Amino acid sequence: MIGLTRVIAASALAILSLAGCQSKERVTAPLYDELKPIVLEIAPTEGTPESKHVLVVCNINSNDSIKLTEYYARKRQIPPENVVQIDVPTTEEVVRGLYDNNIERPIRNAIKKAKHRVDYIVLTRGVPLRVHDSWGYSVDSLLVGMEKSFELSPANFPPQGEGFMRHANPYFNAKAPFSSERFGIYLVTRLDGYTLDDAKRLVERSVKAKPERGPYLFDLAPNRFDDPGGRESSGWHSAKMEATSQDLASSGFETIIEDSAQVRKRNEDLSYNDKFLAPDEGLMGYVSWGSNDTSFDLETYRKIKFLSGSIAETYVSTSARTFIPTDDGQSLIGDLIQNGVTGVKGYVSEPWTIALCRVDVLFDRYTKGYNLAESFYASSQLIKWKDMVIGDPLCRPYGRYREGMEPTKISPPVK
Repeated sequence: MIGLTRVIAASALAILSLAGCQSKERVTAPLYDELKPIVLEIAPTEGTPESKHVLVVCNINSNDSIKLTEYYARKRQIPPENVVQIDVPTTEEVVRGLYDNNIERPIRNAIKKAKHRVDYIVLTRGVPLRVHDSWGYSVDSLLVGMEKSFELSPANFPPQGEGFMRHANPYFNAKAPFSSERFGIYLVTRLDGYTLDDAKRLVERSVKAKPERGPYLFDLAPNRFDDPGGRESSGWHSAKMEATSQDLASSGFETIIEDSAQVRKRNEDLSYNDKFLAPDEGLMGYVSWGSNDTSFDLETYRKIKFLSGSIAETYVSTSARTFIPTDDGQSLIGDLIQNGVTGVKGYVSEPWTIALCRVDVLFDRYTKGYNLAESFYASSQLIKWKDMVIGDPLCRPYGRYREGMEPTKISPPVK
């Protein structure tokens, strides 16, 4: 299967550099509820053409969130006014009222007051993951569609019919560069992991990312070839893995995929376990069924290596249910973050196969120069659902940003 708290405003401490010396000066900003924000050490900057469209969310009750906000703002030249502070518990799950009043409301207010258009929202470690209960929605995906006002589908059933149309992602399969004004949503990513250092390294790897020819690994599963002709079935997604591997290879990228004919043949005997793959070399892309694969081995999973700029998807229902290390339950994307991946998609509760990433779209957009956020969201069908995208939205190893235009593609060097 697949305490009430207060709300505060965006503010920051400016660090002014004069003649080689730094002095601190408080940046005064309007307070949404006239409550005093904490001081954040963020240098004043106008931002880059792309970073000025990023809003960073800091939970003042989490030291990790505070440190990570400051670190990310410094690395990506985020303007101080593009940081919004929220006051929520550091629990991974919150009730809907806390989400509405203490997460969404201050973010909405910050967007209204923003100097520049906000396209991307970056949540930091310490911001809750999930709303309501074990069948709940992700905080991230609710924020993606917060401008879309509609009754949510029951979280324990996949959206169908009119429900699917309401939850449909307007950016799905888009080829245009993203703009919140054009598409009416925000692309939300998260910097998180088992530790603060894990989350910081996501940023480091994003900054260091460069175009690589691969390898891109597609780990098929012998028990996931059911109904390959049925749209959104497990078999359908497995077929997309095969097709994507072929498309990348034809475009000059290095790919690794199991002998699918043999895996299919052995699907008749589910007691057979093909080998769960963990190459010795670092990967630029990774797709697998994780613990849904009958050959899954946790020790092997934790040995997978990644290159800076790498992205991944695992077809696992609860891969983002927690960022507390555990050997119990389904495989976690936290292990891949610790292993060195730069971006990865996960799910906070059962999303059903309809929500899984379309890997053909994901790798097509990414290798054509779109950024990490654009690539993951162009390949995801639903909003206000269970999805979570980990990573710096501005990571763009295969392209250069052009305001309002398709990116300039950068081809990897020939080895």
